Amino acid sequence: MEQKNEEMTAFSTFIRDARVQKKITSRQLSRGICSEGFLSGLENGKRSTDVLTIERLLSRLGISLGEFYFLVGGREYEQEQGIARVIKLLYHQKYEEAKKVTENFLEGLRSGEKIARQVGLHLLSMAERNLGASSVRLHEILKEAVGLTMPLKELDHFEGLILSIQEVDMLLDYEECSEKPRPDMFLRLAKYALDLRFEESCQAKVFPKAVVLYCQHANISNEDKKDALDDALNLLRRTASAYYLWEILRLRNQLGGNPERKGSYVRWLDDLEELYDEYGIPIENRDSLIVYNHGGFFGIQHVITARWKMLGMTAEELCEGCCSRRTLQRLVNGGTMPQGDVLCALFTKLRLPVCTVYGEMLYGDWRGRELYREFTKNYNIHNPAMMSIIRRLSENLTEHSTYNQQIIDRLYNIMAWNLKEKDTEEFRNSTLELLQKTLPIERLQEIEIGYFTWGELLLLTDMVRGYAGDEENVRKYLEIICKQYQAFLAGETWEMVSGHQDFIMNFVCSEYGNIGEYQLSTEYERIFVEENLRKHDLCYLMEHMYNCWWNEWMQHPESVGDRALQRCYTIAEIIQREYMLPFLKEKMATLKKRTD
Repeated sequence: MEQKNEEMTAFSTFIRDARVQKKITSRQLSRGICSEGFLSGLENGKRSTDVLTIERLLSRLGISLGEFYFLVGGREYEQEQGIARVIKLLYHQKYEEAKKVTENFLEGLRSGEKIARQVGLHLLSMAERNLGASSVRLHEILKEAVGLTMPLKELDHFEGLILSIQEVDMLLDYEECSEKPRPDMFLRLAKYALDLRFEESCQAKVFPKAVVLYCQHANISNEDKKDALDDALNLLRRTASAYYLWEILRLRNQLGGNPERKGSYVRWLDDLEELYDEYGIPIENRDSLIVYNHGGFFGIQHVITARWKMLGMTAEELCEGCCSRRTLQRLVNGGTMPQGDVLCALFTKLRLPVCTVYGEMLYGDWRGRELYREFTKNYNIHNPAMMSIIRRLSENLTEHSTYNQQIIDRLYNIMAWNLKEKDTEEFRNSTLELLQKTLPIERLQEIEIGYFTWGELLLLTDMVRGYAGDEENVRKYLEIICKQYQAFLAGETWEMVSGHQDFIMNFVCSEYGNIGEYQLSTEYERIFVEENLRKHDLCYLMEHMYNCWWNEWMQHPESVGDRALQRCYTIAEIIQREYMLPFLKEKMATLKKRTD
C-alpha cells in the first residue's frame, strides 16, 4: 500500500515542488483562494480540496490544464457538469439559455464557494455581453467576480500579485467595460501574460486578446501596432491556436507592409472565413471560454461503475477489504463519496492510479514533468537517442507509480519495434501483455461503456498498429477505443472535446478510413472539426479535415476537388507544420493533372 499512498500524494507534492521551482511563496499562491495553512496541508498530502481550487492553483503556477484529468464526485461533479453545460451553450451561441442556466447555477451555490461563484459570474458576463448588456451592467458583474480572489484596491498594481490566466482575462474584461478603458492597462496586462511563469499554451489564452484590445484603444504608431500584432500572431502559430487569430489577421492586413506577407494574410483570412462559414460557426471571438479548457473531468461514480463492469467483478469481490455493500450501493447511486482510504482501496482493486488528478504521466515533482515535456517535444520513434530520454523518464517517474510504469514499458516496446529490435508479432504480444496487467482483454468487446487510462488508450492504439492488414482485429480494437467516447460521440454529454480525445480519435478515424469505413470515419471527423472550430483550436484540425477529404476521394475519386486540400494547406502554413506542405502540394498537383 506504500506505493499506492505515494501515488495518492504525488500530485500534492508536485504542486509544492512547482511553487518552489517558480519562486512563489505560499502566501502569494494562496491569496484570495485559501489560507496558507490550508495550502500547506494540501501540498503535504494531508488535505484535499475541490477541482476548481486545484485548477486555479495550477493556473496561478502558469501550468496548462489541458493535460490533466480530474475525477470528481457528489456535489462537486454536479458543479462541474453545470459549468460544462454553460460553456457548451455559449460555444453554440445559445446565449439566452446560457444566461438562465448560469443564474440558476449561481443561486444554487453555498456561501464560501467563491471560485465557483467567480467562474459563474465570468460566464454570466459573457452571456450578457452577447445579449447586448450595457457596459455598466457588465462592469457590475465583473467587479464582483474580480473582487472574489483579487484585492480591488490593489488592481492598479496587479504586477505584484500572482494571478491565474482566468483572473488576467477577467481584468481585461473589467477594464474593457469600464467608463474610460485605459490603453496602458491593456498593455500592462499583455506584458503580464508573457511572464515566464506561464507556459506558452497559457500565454496564448490571454496575450492575443490583450494585444487586440490595446491596438483598438491605444493612440500609437502603425509600426508599434504591427510589432504587437506580429508577436501575438507568432504566439498563436507556435501554439496552434486560432484565439483572436481572425481579428489579428484583419488588423495586421489593414496596416499593410510586406506584399508577400500581406498576400498570405488575405489568403488565410479567405480560407478561414470559408471554413467557419461552411460549418455555420461565427469566426469572430465572442467569449473567452478558452481559459476554462482542461483535459477533461469524469465522475468518480461513473469511473468506479464502468471499471467494475469492465473487470467483471461481483459486488462482493469489489467490496472485500474496501467498504460495505451498503456504501458501494450508495456510491453507485450517487448518494455518497468514498473517503481517502476507501477510494485508495477501490481504485487499487479497479487497477487505476490512486489519485483524482493525473496527467499523461503522474508527476511527483517538477523535474519529472520537465523531463516528460522534453521527451514529447523531441519524440521521434525512429531515433535511437530517444532510448536515453526514456531511461531518464523511467528513473524519475516509475519509482512510486504503477501507472507510469505501464506507460514507460509501452515506450520501450514501441521504440524497439520501430528500431527493428522486435518484429511485429513480438511487438503485438508485448503490447497485449502490458494491457492485460490492468484490463481483461477478453471482456472488452462485451462492455457498452469504457473507462480507460491514458496509458491503456495508447496501448489499444498499439494493438491496432500491430494488427495492420488484419481487418477483423483492427475493427475489434477500434470499437473498444470508441467505448471510451461513446457518450461524447452521441452528443449525450456537455463535455467539449479535449486534446486527448483529439489525438486518439484522429487516429481512430484514420484507421476506420483505412479499412473502408469511410462514412463512419467522416461522421466522427466532422464532429471534431466543428468542435475545434468552436474552440478556435488548430492543433488537430488539419488532420481531421484531411481525413474527411481522403474519405471522399476514396469513394468518389472522379468528382472530388482540391478546395479542402487548399484549406488544409492554409492550416498547415498557419501552425507551421512545414513537413506537411510538400505532401499537400503533391496531392493538389495530382488532382490538377487529372482536371487539365
